[in-house]
Amino acid sequence: MLKIVRTTFCSYSSEACIEHISLISNSFFQVTTLPELSYYFSSAPELGLPTPTITCLGSDTLSVRGPVTKSPTSMTYELLFRVSVPSGVSPLTVQCTPLLVKSGGTPNATITVSGGYTPEAWITWAGATDYSMDAGDFAHNFTFRGEDPHEALLGAVSLATTSSYETALGDHISSYNALLNGSFSLSLGQTPKLDVPTDMLRARYQIDVGDPYLEWLTFNLGRYLLASSAPGVLPSNLQGVWADGWSNAWGAGTSVFPRVEAIFTISARLPCVIISHQPIWCSIFPCRLQH
Repeated sequence: MLKIVRTTFCSYSSEACIEHISLISNSFFQVTTLPELSYYFSSAPELGLPTPTITCLGSDTLSVRGPVTKSPTSMTYELLFRVSVPSGVSPLTVQCTPLLVKSGGTPNATITVSGGYTPEAWITWAGATDYSMDAGDFAHNFTFRGEDPHEALLGAVSLATTSSYETALGDHISSYNALLNGSFSLSLGQTPKLDVPTDMLRARYQIDVGDPYLEWLTFNLGRYLLASSAPGVLPSNLQGVWADGWSNAWGAGTSVFPRVEAIFTISARLPCVIISHQPIWCSIFPCRLQH
């Protein structure tokens, strides 16, 4: 039986995301190479997002760039995707190809991996905008517009792809463990109930009886959501069970008071549980974030 495994993670340590595709075969069906891979980008799931410009930057890198809205003052975003394969694999070809579009249409492109013998390949991407909290004042006419993200993204993607996939995954796990599995842990005397879906646990929950495992799970979910905002960059946006779609209420934004109420709950404010408070204060009072 042929099995293709995909592993996807976004790492604060590299400020990039990776999707790794690997091939696993058994003794009865030996296959040592992946089928041809094609990578392309679609903005269709993001309702209202203008069609971006997609171009090739060399043979292995795809640039996705455009405004967030059709307004002339819209924030600009860019994503860079770079495909990697193990070194020394021949005659493997990684090729970015511009696609044919109608006259006057928006440029588009795709990356393919073909022609060689490799059991794995991975794509690394990073994104940024020209948004800047420092430009939200009278001196900058409250534009909130900073520098173009392109050059910084080139550096980020290049740095994130200098090491092997195993090294990148190891760095990500170490960064995650340092953030959430450090000196603090909570024990409520819980017994894991891994065979019971969470919605059933919630349905069975009685206030006067309780469920130490569900309470422990909820507490750690809150810590995970708080940690999901990159430490030292931006505070967590509004999150919750109501934020389950592509587009959420209030734009899932970072307005100050709802965020303080919804995200920085008492469990996250306790000194022994603090993950990162610096971003929220820097979103209110100007300061320089230290990476």
